[in-house]
Amino acid sequence: MTRAAIFTFAVAALAVSVRDAAAVSTRVWNVATYKEFDEGTADGTRVTSLGEVTPGVATKKVALDTEAAWTAVMAPDGTVYTGGVTDGAVMAVTPGGKKKLLDLSKDTPWIGALALDGTTLYVGTLSTGTIYAVDTRAGTSRKVVTLEGALHVWSLVVDGKTLWAGTGSDGKLYAVDLGSGRAKVAWDSGEKHLLAVARAADGALWIGTGDNAILFRFDPKTGKARAIADFAGSEVRAVAEVRGRIVAATNEFEQKTGGAPALPTPKGPKGTPVKPPEAGSVPGADKPAPEEATRPEARKGKGALFAVDADGRIEQLHALADGYFTSLAVTDAGEVMVGSGALGRVYQVRLDRTVMTAFDAPERQVNAVMAARGQIAFATGDAGAVYFVTGPAEEARYTSKTFDAAFPSRWGNLRFRGAGVTLETRSGNTAKPGKGWSGWERVDGAAKTAGDAQVGRIASPPGRYLEFRAVFDKAPGGILREVNVYYLPQNQRPHLVDVTIGEEARKGPVTLAPGTTKPRSPILKLKWKVENPDEDELVYTLDYKPEGDGEWRELFTGVEPLTATSFDWNTEALPDGYYRLRVTASDRRANPRDLALDDSRVSPPFLVDNLKPQIQALEVKYPTVTGRAVDSFSRVDEIAYQVDSGEWVAVFPTDGIFDSTSESFAVKLPELKPGPHTLAVRVADEADNIGAAAVTFRVGPK
Repeated sequence: MTRAAIFTFAVAALAVSVRDAAAVSTRVWNVATYKEFDEGTADGTRVTSLGEVTPGVATKKVALDTEAAWTAVMAPDGTVYTGGVTDGAVMAVTPGGKKKLLDLSKDTPWIGALALDGTTLYVGTLSTGTIYAVDTRAGTSRKVVTLEGALHVWSLVVDGKTLWAGTGSDGKLYAVDLGSGRAKVAWDSGEKHLLAVARAADGALWIGTGDNAILFRFDPKTGKARAIADFAGSEVRAVAEVRGRIVAATNEFEQKTGGAPALPTPKGPKGTPVKPPEAGSVPGADKPAPEEATRPEARKGKGALFAVDADGRIEQLHALADGYFTSLAVTDAGEVMVGSGALGRVYQVRLDRTVMTAFDAPERQVNAVMAARGQIAFATGDAGAVYFVTGPAEEARYTSKTFDAAFPSRWGNLRFRGAGVTLETRSGNTAKPGKGWSGWERVDGAAKTAGDAQVGRIASPPGRYLEFRAVFDKAPGGILREVNVYYLPQNQRPHLVDVTIGEEARKGPVTLAPGTTKPRSPILKLKWKVENPDEDELVYTLDYKPEGDGEWRELFTGVEPLTATSFDWNTEALPDGYYRLRVTASDRRANPRDLALDDSRVSPPFLVDNLKPQIQALEVKYPTVTGRAVDSFSRVDEIAYQVDSGEWVAVFPTDGIFDSTSESFAVKLPELKPGPHTLAVRVADEADNIGAAAVTFRVGPK
């Protein structure tokens, strides 16, 4: 083969064809762990860290007709008070409806914090650093104080006659005397934001910061604080005391936001974005808007929930790889309810690290969670709403994630462990369930096997995608554990996309190399690339034929089937000439013979040339040397001469260009001393075959 001509033929990737054939290996989709179950959707069910799904509780949703409820508190009678961050509204919400108590939209659209003291609701704002008091009975409101030097009020805690306010962006803790309305800076943290403030059992305050994610313990008696934990992350978003331990929800974000949580962008009357207020544009305050006032779902991050002991020991209770924590509350039983942003879920976490996905809301943010006196509620963003827990779920269902089998598949049995539950499936060929999918069909003939396992036949038609749904009986005690879906993917044809014959061209003329030249190897290196969609084991067969011949001849590649995508072909027994190569890929090792698929590609013609070029009519008539280089198939590519074992000198043909299998040459030798001399000539063809000849001549008289 010529050293410059490397034959490569490629085929554009084709769409995989559909054919009624199947790979021999049955595959299994297994759902068993908490992470795997949590990828599905819980509707009136709970997913636990034990890898179980059980019936949960029912909720009553009250839509707020606002884009987001940012903060919320719950009164002893179950009324939930919410603060928005797009309309500056404070609302009272019950399962029966909602009522607006305060409208601060003329001052600021952002309500940052709420605290309830009897029938008085304290409201802290963002961008104006102001605190208001609302009489929840009378519906009246008054301004308490504007905190001098504070931009944002992120947290509020009532402690007797003192209202504690955690602020930003100067990270100061303010003490507001509720009798006089006077405020003073009780502590300067040196951080940017005090996002979370919670009262300890002994009267101290637990404080979580933004930007450096530090947990402090502040002593109101001394006015001093001690750092208890320094977390890796961007913020401590929420804290609570649980049975002598501190639980802290922390977040780490991809983009720095100055420690301030991301907020929705307020909308105007026609849905147009409202620009954050510039300095001086808010009546009565010369303060800018909250940092990074952007839509929450645009913020990427991950959250972690920690328990901190009194001696500083830290233990992780739960973590979110995709999503962040927004708030937490503690139930009467000492369990932590923590809300997530981006996932729209509420997790129920125990101090023994047991985790349950307690609620799965259709909204993407759960911004506030409340739990007290046996009552649980949570408020959402993305679409503002409040959910009230009303009791055990009358209908409990769990729907898996959409499983992608990668190729159209035949469904076999579905095996699950559990009791008091019925399994259904649906299938389709589009990634998102909808039109064109089959309806829900009950798993056919489910029967108990060993232990609590049950097996039934999937009734859904073949397809690429599948979902299963668990419907729990109304009787108590229902539980779903491990689910196995058995399926047989449709066999996919391998596609040869690239075949290379030969090696890269050598650099530098071979005839000019000093010393004896090495004979060219007759080994022809063959390589190919193949697309193997279903990753079946492939074997390859190689065939060749002379150009113009109708019969293929199998190329022997060894006793065992060829599984490599390359082969070294010794061509020394072949006559010189042009040939074609056929490469065939087959998945017959992974499938029954009658269902196996293959793909073949035939190369363009390529040259096998193992014969050396000849040097004819070599004659010296000093100082002139003449001769002819001739090859059978390949173009003559180089000519060089050497006198008396000296340096090799390149020679061009008589017509000045190497463009033929026969090239005449004439050389004028340099001045030589009188006496005998030896002339050696080398010629090379494009295949790197080298021919040589030598002649002795004399300069001057004998």
